[in-house]
Amino acid sequence: MTKVLAWHFVRDDGTRVQDGVRETIGKTYRAVGPLRMCENGMHASERIIDALTYASGARLRRVECWGAIERVTDKLVCRYRKPLWEIDATMILHRFALAEAARELRKAKVTDKRCWAALEVKKRWLAHKATDDELAAAWAAAGAAAWAAAGAAAGAAAGAAANKRLTAAVEREH
Repeated sequence: MTKVLAWHFVRDDGTRVQDGVRETIGKTYRAVGPLRMCENGMHASERIIDALTYASGARLRRVECWGAIERVTDKLVCRYRKPLWEIDATMILHRFALAEAARELRKAKVTDKRCWAALEVKKRWLAHKATDDELAAAWAAAGAAAWAAAGAAAGAAAGAAANKRLTAAVEREH
């Protein structure tokens, strides 16, 4: 029996989106009935960046999947899934987003000071030295157009390198 290590985000209260069940770490869960991608089965992603696409919250689980497994590009559905461990990845995701935004702004050679100022406020916010209101004002000042462009660039860059960086960040925290 081949087991696959994968990633799975759940809601912030620890429950699954599809049925509200709170899975227990270390317990095996079994899908009943025919496996259907996005409809029935135990879902996960082998790459953490792909799991993030389906995230319904910031609680991240490392899971083991086995039995019948069907794959598409960015996720899988399996018969059995066992959560191995879980973390609240909220701050990791904030830091990751900040690093990716800075990387993409540099790559795009953005010189608009409002964009860079927003990143500085975000750094301060992460260090609990800026308020939510200050952060909101900085994002607004950066301008919707600048962030739409940076977001599109960051989305395009969310491949293997971004996956590797996010995985390393999670593993350091775990």
